[in-house]
Amino acid sequence: MLFRSPKKDVNFRGAILADVNFENCTFEGRVDFRDTIITGKTSFTGTDFYGISDWRAAVINTVFDADRTYFHHGINFDNVTFNQPLILTWTLFEKISIESAVVNAGLTIKPERSLNIGSTTRKINLRKSRIRGPVTLPKQAIDVRGANLSQADPLDLLDVRDYYLRSDIRGLVYDEATKWPANGSPQNGS
Repeated sequence: MLFRSPKKDVNFRGAILADVNFENCTFEGRVDFRDTIITGKTSFTGTDFYGISDWRAAVINTVFDADRTYFHHGINFDNVTFNQPLILTWTLFEKISIESAVVNAGLTIKPERSLNIGSTTRKINLRKSRIRGPVTLPKQAIDVRGANLSQADPLDLLDVRDYYLRSDIRGLVYDEATKWPANGSPQNGS
């Protein structure tokens, strides 16, 4: 099913969305995906979310590849369950929050080449999330305090200073509650 671009708020709260094509849609108002189950061949490629999109407590059972997908108010996947890979491109204007989420099949967050972020930036939040499978994350400007990465296999922390015009990006933020894989953590050179 192809979904047309609405010009007002859209409420999918509690819906089951299967095989819905959101490709190249423009959501100008608020979009509510709370408690939604997304399954089947569902695509958000090329979609623009100009309003706030609320995904709390959604369950996503399909690969979520946000290629050319822009969240103008940032990405907030707090408390979402992803049962297939989550793939995001981190753009200059987006803040990504995946706090207290469950990612069961891998997470990739790749920065755009043209980013220029200041030294106090905390753009990516993975606090208290449980992440399994292959994980690729930027090493700078990411917060994993209390996250469980013990089943991230492999865990690849990219040194992304080359992506930036400034070299004073703050590093990876973690605490004693962060769980690392046995063979990969900042302490042993990963």
